[in-house]
This record gives sequence, C-alpha cells and structure tokens, in this order.
Amino acid sequence: MKKQKIMELEELKNAWTVLDNKLQKNEVLNERIVKEMLQIKTNNALRRLSNHEWMVTIMAFLGFPFLIFMYNNHLHEVNPKVFLLFKYLFIFCIISLVIHIPFQVWKLYTLMKIDFNKTVGENINLIQKYNIQIKRDKIYSGILFAIMAVVFFISIVIVNFPMKEIWRPIFIVCTFVFGALRSIWLYKKVYNANIQSIKKSLEELKELEEE
Repeated sequence: MKKQKIMELEELKNAWTVLDNKLQKNEVLNERIVKEMLQIKTNNALRRLSNHEWMVTIMAFLGFPFLIFMYNNHLHEVNPKVFLLFKYLFIFCIISLVIHIPFQVWKLYTLMKIDFNKTVGENINLIQKYNIQIKRDKIYSGILFAIMAVVFFISIVIVNFPMKEIWRPIFIVCTFVFGALRSIWLYKKVYNANIQSIKKSLEELKELEEE
C-alpha cells in the first residue's frame, strides 16, 4: 500500500513536471507572438510616417527650382500695386525652403535609423528625437503659413481697393482656413497618431524584455 502511494506520488510529480514544461513553452510561444505583433504594428506605423516624409522631401526639392523659376520669369506679371509685396514673399519662401530642406532630410534620416537590429532603448530614443523634430517643424510651418496668409490677403485687398469683388478676399480666407484645418488634421492623424503608436509598442517590447 505504501509502495503504491509512493508510485502515485511519483506519477503525479512527473505529470506536474510535464505540465509545467508545457506551460513554460506556451509562455515563451505567447511572448514570441506578442513581440512579433508589436513589431508588425511598429513597422506599419513607421512605413506610414516614412512614406509621408519621403513625399514631403521630394516636394521640397521640386519646390525650390519652381520658386526660382517663378521668381525669374513670372514675377513681372504680378500687379504693380503688389509687386514689392510678392517679391519679398518669394524671397522669404526661397530662403525658408533652403533652411527647411536640410531639416527635412534630418527628420527622414532620424526615422530611417529606427531598426529592430538596435536595442529597444535606442529605438525609443530615436522616436522621441523624431517627435521633438516634428514639434519644431509644426512651429516653423505655422509661422510660415501665417505670413503667407497675411501677405496674400493684403495683396488681394490692395488690388481690389476700393472693394468691388468681395468674393476674392473671402476665397483667400476660406482657402487658408481649409489649409490650416488640413494641417492640424495631418499633424494629429499622421504624425501624432503614428508616433504614439510606435512609442507604445516599443515600451511594451521593453517591458517584455525586462520580465
């Protein structure tokens, strides 16, 4: 009887060991699945940001020769009343673009450095650095946008003074309001949403590594 109980205890111990091994394997498998899902989520957000940054970079490089061409060939066609206003606006835009292009390339370079071959900590630092760059870009773009809006509005008022065609300034105001709302949507839905998604996924990956 005693021998039988010992055998039963041994069988129970062996069964528990087998079950424990299976649970450990399942835990490792589940952790691997979670890591893969987080990496896929991060890659998708990175791809969306990268595609947008490449598009902005290409537009910036194409915009520079376009502004130069317009300044040299078509500025004389502007109404004489606003010639100087537009002249200084073009110069301001050209200088702003010259400053912005290296910054845009720097943003893209920072984003492209995020790689799962690096440590999670390094990637978190990179996305935080990119987030700071986006905040600075938001301020810079807002100032540029406001200056252009004021200049265009003043030029329309000057050309049409005394005001006979009220639809022109209204059209300019509506256009820039639409542009401002679209920019707000862009920074919220494209930049902020994807940056926060990447940060959250990387932080969860870091927690898994520390467990």
